[in-house]
Amino acid sequence: TEEIQPSNEATLVRLAAAVAQGRDSRIEVVRFDEVPDQLPLEPAMADLSAGDQAFEERMQALQDELPVQLEYGEIVSHDLRHAIVNFADHHEADLIVIEDVEDGVSGYVFEEDDEWIASHAPCDVALVDPEGLEEPDTLALVTDSGPFDPFKVEIADALASEAGASLVLIQGLRADATDEQRRGLAAYHEELADLCTVPVESTVLEGDTVDAVVDSIPLLLYNRDDGLVARLTGRPSNPVIEASDSLGIEVYSPARNRFGRSGRST
Repeated sequence: TEEIQPSNEATLVRLAAAVAQGRDSRIEVVRFDEVPDQLPLEPAMADLSAGDQAFEERMQALQDELPVQLEYGEIVSHDLRHAIVNFADHHEADLIVIEDVEDGVSGYVFEEDDEWIASHAPCDVALVDPEGLEEPDTLALVTDSGPFDPFKVEIADALASEAGASLVLIQGLRADATDEQRRGLAAYHEELADLCTVPVESTVLEGDTVDAVVDSIPLLLYNRDDGLVARLTGRPSNPVIEASDSLGIEVYSPARNRFGRSGRST
């Protein structure tokens, strides 16, 4: 949108490009301009504003340095959140990458735009704080509820690659796990490491070791609903996330987490 800083915009574009490169895909960068309901859309659609011109110049410059095809354009609408979701649906997007907005408690009551988009999009949504990607040396992919989502492994690998960081796979394991289960989990992490382009470490958490591990890692990537459910209901969710003060990148997957609707994989 017009509010995003150019430096943050470039970081999001490079991140999307890193994910697209791993999937042999392309990226579409869209600048969404919102017009008040009482004003017609046609004049705004007909005239290219100074901000739109600057946006196109930035995208043209990025085209030369990115490893994937980049398409860009502008969309004018009365409703920003619906415009983004409808665009993703129409173009059968695999992933939406948007800037995470610091919204506080009220955001979970009135639903800020990024939260609403994450809840209604037809595909995975990554809510990213671009400034948090500036210089992390380590990124962690966190789960305590079964295997890692393969697409999130791709996103984490792309994030780490873009930031020049290593990746840590953090997975919870019951304290009464058998030696066979531990060996199986170690082998599983080795397989995931072979699929990644960045250095990968494996951390299996048992007992009360969560706090010490996650607090030493500046950037966590986790499933958005884990944290959201906890904040809305007060129930504990992912103990790794709840124990950490690290910056988190939220990824929402509608195919698994949207109540009453079935998602699709594109």
